[in-house]
Amino acid sequence: MMFLISPGAAGGSLLLMGLLAALLTARGGPSSWGYVSQALLFHQVRKYLLRLDVRKDHVKFWRPQLLLLVGNPRGALPLLRLANQLKKGGLYVLGHVTLGDLDSLPSDPVQPQYGAWLSLVDRAQVKAFVDLTLSPSVRQGAQHLLRISGLELECSGVLIRGKHPNANFVCLSGGD
Repeated sequence: MMFLISPGAAGGSLLLMGLLAALLTARGGPSSWGYVSQALLFHQVRKYLLRLDVRKDHVKFWRPQLLLLVGNPRGALPLLRLANQLKKGGLYVLGHVTLGDLDSLPSDPVQPQYGAWLSLVDRAQVKAFVDLTLSPSVRQGAQHLLRISGLELECSGVLIRGKHPNANFVCLSGGD
């Protein structure tokens, strides 16, 4: 309707609005309230995860699911990349067990490490989820990571264990 009444003013206002939007996009600082694309992606992922049904498992839907436990991330870069190549099309979880008991510590020692692990995943250029846990033993921590990552329920889940100085177990299984 604006173009019928005054085409020049309508065109000028649209041009001004476009320039203002471009200026705000170019010079606008980062927002602290999040992004719409993240919310839409979360909604889609949640919708499709709810559609999964373990009763409808079939061998044609098999995908590798890996949990890699690493004690020293600096020395395990080749292992990180190998596991990334093995998981093609599947799920890859990079896990770490910090030994300790939360009741005897003043704060959670795992939380400050999370950012460093995410930057390691970025620098190594692997597509993996990072999961950290605090446990009295490496075995209990590994079982905890298997459970919370959902790999314990799948018969196709694989645990890859890197060298950990306090690891004294030989094998892990979901029922153990």
